[in-house]
Amino acid sequence: MELTWMPAWEIRDLIGRRELSPVEVTEHFLGRAEEMDPVFRCYRTLDAVGAREQAKRAEDAVLRGDELGSLHGVPVSVKEHIAVAGLPHFSLDVVAGADAVSNRAERDAPVVRRLREAGAVVFGTNIMPGMGSVGLRDDAGNPTTDLSFHSRNPWDLSRVPGSSSAGGCAAVSGGVIPVAIGSDGGGSTRLPAAWSGLLGLHPTMGRVPMGSPPANSWNTSLGPLTRDARSGAIVLEAIAGPDGAEIISLQSDPPDYIGGLDDGVEGLRFAWTDDFGFARNYAGEESERVLDTVRAAAQRFTELGASVETSEEVFPDWTPMLGLGPQGGAQPGDAFVRGQDCRVQWWQGFRRIFADYDLLLTTTIQHIAFTVERWDDSWTKGLAEFAPQWCAHTFPHNFLGWPALAVPCGFVDGMPVSLQITGPPDGEALLYRASHAFLERFPFDERPPATLN
Repeated sequence: MELTWMPAWEIRDLIGRRELSPVEVTEHFLGRAEEMDPVFRCYRTLDAVGAREQAKRAEDAVLRGDELGSLHGVPVSVKEHIAVAGLPHFSLDVVAGADAVSNRAERDAPVVRRLREAGAVVFGTNIMPGMGSVGLRDDAGNPTTDLSFHSRNPWDLSRVPGSSSAGGCAAVSGGVIPVAIGSDGGGSTRLPAAWSGLLGLHPTMGRVPMGSPPANSWNTSLGPLTRDARSGAIVLEAIAGPDGAEIISLQSDPPDYIGGLDDGVEGLRFAWTDDFGFARNYAGEESERVLDTVRAAAQRFTELGASVETSEEVFPDWTPMLGLGPQGGAQPGDAFVRGQDCRVQWWQGFRRIFADYDLLLTTTIQHIAFTVERWDDSWTKGLAEFAPQWCAHTFPHNFLGWPALAVPCGFVDGMPVSLQITGPPDGEALLYRASHAFLERFPFDERPPATLN
């Protein structure tokens, strides 16, 4: 039985039928970590002892005939700023770079607690090598400029998997773990997913509790990183919902993410835009080929019974919204007002699109994965210069709080490219339904070269 590439939902089903042991699953993926983590640099902290203890408890529950959760026995890892009780933790409320401080978390973040309640086996934390609050660090957790410590893309080890959910994307893409949890403050779940051949979700703001100070998380979300839509929907169902301790939390119960997953897209109306009317200003040499590939993939929804039409909506460059913070930092009042005005224009444009269409299709990013050296040079120049290039198609969703899903859809120069599907608030069920229909018909099942022994 090949566990490495088995989707999370199938692992759970086999465990429930007693055809697979949680202990067997955990030992397999601990072995994958031992073999591949030195290559991909996925983990900041791998808690092998804790994983084995959780797996033994999960196996005992199966043998007792207990009612099992939706992720029972499934290995999961989380980004290193997400607190896992007893493990080192870099908090989002610390200063970036050398001033960041690692402490051992006293308790689980809400998302980790919910993963455990669903039966998942929490393996540890994934490296966040830049663009978050941590910066690039060596194995001892000290700041470094040595790029050998940067997470690597399993499709090409000279390239990054993206950031800042880099370690999690490298792990899932490389078959080191079935599921990881990323965070997205401008695209940092969707963008590395795009460069790593994964599905990465930025959910509706407030739908999944962050467990971080609101001043640093009002436009940041937590979402699943998976290789298939069903697993992502199951993980989202486990972690979504109101949280009494969370200031920014939707108080309504989340919708059903699983029930309509197999309903297909026949009769749905999709809008497409190449660049929102401005993003080509930040294009690179390969961008037109990326857009051509993703646009052709978007049109394939017509083969599934949906319609796809080009939107005439033109949006302004979103960079004034950096004046709203928090990624832009404290800004003068006039910058904040300009950010508000820009946000209103985007909000109105999205509302017009979704008055006529069910979903919006774009590319997730118009570049292929950067080499590690180019990445380091680009993002260290500063947010104002780097973010528009990196986040041209993604950042507005964070400022608006609307959901979007990155879906792998092809290759350019041997590297994955990605279709971004945007939905209205609380539209994640339709995002996963559409991506599931697409990947069932047009599967993305190639394996990264670095994983082939």
